[in-house]
Amino acid sequence: MTGEGDDIPADVRVWITAFQSDAPLYKSFPLILPNGGRVTKFNGVCSACEQLIDPEMVRGRVMWSLPTVATVEGNGYCMACKSITHLHCRFRAHGTTYKVEWPGVDGRWHARIAAPLSPWRLLVQRVERLFRSISSV
Repeated sequence: MTGEGDDIPADVRVWITAFQSDAPLYKSFPLILPNGGRVTKFNGVCSACEQLIDPEMVRGRVMWSLPTVATVEGNGYCMACKSITHLHCRFRAHGTTYKVEWPGVDGRWHARIAAPLSPWRLLVQRVERLFRSISSV
């Protein structure tokens, strides 16, 4: 997707420039919620063909709308079918994990709670964090 060319209407060129000014959303992850919940990645799914969108083409921002809620707002460009999908969801701290919430086509918010990490996976994460902190010194 480029913003160049005389055959592109001016309003589309403005949208392309705005899209390109945001970083790919994957660069904002993982999200660590105050309760220790960890959102490792964000996938954009095309609303037209339902395929995963190339992570480089999923652009937007993560905002902390509340101390325990991260809101993701962005757009994905599906190169396979040339469609644009608006992406909007929230990650909310919930117990030791998180709840993901998104607006449905019915106008209502939907939610799913992520499974808590097993004690083994929690230990692995702590060891990985320890090694990362040691290697950055």
